[in-house]
Amino acid sequence: MKRFTQIFVMLFLVSSVGYAQDTAPQTEVKATTETVYWVDSTANNAKLLNKSKFTDNWFLGLHLGTYHTWGSNSNSAKFWTMVQPAVAISFGKMLAPAGGFRLQAAFAQHKGQLADPWESYYYNSVGGHLDGLLSISNLILGYKESRRFNLLGVVGVGVENTFGISDYDWNDGKKYFNNDGTVSMIVRAGLMAQYRISKAWDISLEVLNTFIDDEFDSQVTNKTFDGHVNIMLGMNYRFKNHDGSRQFTYARRNMTKYEVLNKALDSLRAENAKPVEPEVIIKKEAVKSNQIRTVISFEKGVSKINRLQEVNVYTAAQALSQIKDGDLYITINEKAKDMDKDLFMARAQSIRNMLVNNFNIAAGKIFIEKNPALIDSLAPEKDCVILYINE
Repeated sequence: MKRFTQIFVMLFLVSSVGYAQDTAPQTEVKATTETVYWVDSTANNAKLLNKSKFTDNWFLGLHLGTYHTWGSNSNSAKFWTMVQPAVAISFGKMLAPAGGFRLQAAFAQHKGQLADPWESYYYNSVGGHLDGLLSISNLILGYKESRRFNLLGVVGVGVENTFGISDYDWNDGKKYFNNDGTVSMIVRAGLMAQYRISKAWDISLEVLNTFIDDEFDSQVTNKTFDGHVNIMLGMNYRFKNHDGSRQFTYARRNMTKYEVLNKALDSLRAENAKPVEPEVIIKKEAVKSNQIRTVISFEKGVSKINRLQEVNVYTAAQALSQIKDGDLYITINEKAKDMDKDLFMARAQSIRNMLVNNFNIAAGKIFIEKNPALIDSLAPEKDCVILYINE
């Protein structure tokens, strides 16, 4: 059993590799004309997933089906006579698109076969299992939010207890069975197909082969294992995540918020196109505003944030948390307007990474614009945080 347990642990660790999301240099790329995703520029511009919390991606499943028990003398019995009903309930979590785990409790009826006298007998089992789930579809084809069909590998360990063994007497009146059941360690493996029928529900069909000690059917015939093949049809409910979704989602940018900057850009272009300076009318009006501005400095030619400057990023994050529905804009200081565009983007991405990864600022609230004039032209009543990059 140790060998089977070691194999399971190795496979289960593989399924959890995607759970840790390392920070990587990131840029933005348009997926469609309406949607923009954050991507990892070091991994062929692969789209980045939104960060998940511990409470995300949990599911509950109910399964009905059959167990085909194999073991002592089962080869001499008819196939269908060894098929008996089973029911199970499972609760688990997907750690990453690559896989997750589940805990399952199961109850089943079994049928055994005696060699002499040639009779059948019945017994029940109740078991608890820990299964590792490995998404074959996502590993081979890559994760897609819209994918409905998913094929998973299942590898598990657990305990099963048999009880309620029916009594049979020999011709001399002695009972064949001298025990009330056994408690056995089990190892199982198989495949599960899932099909999503709605955001919250999916149906599943799984086929698993379970390996158990030779005493499982209360007969010892010097075989290595007894066991059963499980064929279960399931209905699974996915609980809602902290962001309202029920699955892993990619980090998106809401491009409609750029309309403010686009309008400001059009306004600047229109003013520069006028041949004659328009008459300036100064109108004083008290406007309530909550625009917070801060500056972060970098060493010359470097995009990594100096430790002494991290406090400025923290200040910007704290300020944004105090603004309801506010946004954060990253631009350059007027003195640094000749900064190379690539260097500016690298520095802006460093700031964005720290805001998202260290201070849990939503990626959709962060906007990067190299032209400070566009940021300065924001409506004075717009509540926001503006972070200037200086050198």
